[in-house]
Amino acid sequence: MVDVNTKRWDVYALGLTAGQEVQFRVNGRGGYDDYVWPILADPGSTSFLTDSTTQAFSDNTKSDDPWARNFVPAVSGTYCLAIKARKTGQAYTLLVTTT
Repeated sequence: MVDVNTKRWDVYALGLTAGQEVQFRVNGRGGYDDYVWPILADPGSTSFLTDSTTQAFSDNTKSDDPWARNFVPAVSGTYCLAIKARKTGQAYTLLVTTT
């Protein structure tokens, strides 16, 4: 669970391999203004808090629930996936699979 007032981010470190397609799926994005915001940072990025990330993707669109995005890394390394809160008490589930 993320919360805009108390816990703005959940961050996951993921070891990804170049050329191996991965699907990210987030359930619980809620309605028009209640969505959580997934952001994937490239290897070597330093901090989501200071916006010093190089983003592989960032999707704050008000899309349907569940949200899904396929991604093929150009380089192998540790990518960080952040789920950012937009409201208070936002519950979600995250599924990451290779395709």
